[in-house]
Amino acid sequence: MIDSLTGFKNKQKFYEDLLEVSTFGVNTAVIFVSLPHYKELLALFGRQKTDRAILIASNIINKLFPATNKKYRLEENTLAVIFNVSDKNDILITQAKINDSLNNVFPSLSDNQMAIRFAVKMDIVEHDLEKPKYSPKPFGTS
Repeated sequence: MIDSLTGFKNKQKFYEDLLEVSTFGVNTAVIFVSLPHYKELLALFGRQKTDRAILIASNIINKLFPATNKKYRLEENTLAVIFNVSDKNDILITQAKINDSLNNVFPSLSDNQMAIRFAVKMDIVEHDLEKPKYSPKPFGTS
């Protein structure tokens, strides 16, 4: 299923794709972009403004990851991307690019003003390449 606001895939497809890439043996990472305190922001700014913030974040993700179709909206306030990396440095560079892009669109405000701030977290996908320790024998054989 596709999210109507962002055009990203849903949580179920995320878990299916994550399971699939975990068997590939390719260096893969997942990035999560979330809007903390979503319910409070929704109450303060309303649905239209919070949806607009999510849409802007999804547009930033689309610009930074144009080649991948592994983009997801996991919750109302959380987006994710599964992508290939060459090393840990790639992850840090990507995280910095996303943070910089979001900070340019949503600049920090003075201490007594409410600001929209996204949290960006990344992790490496563990690969399940281990073969089973035993092979079950067909029924009726010894």
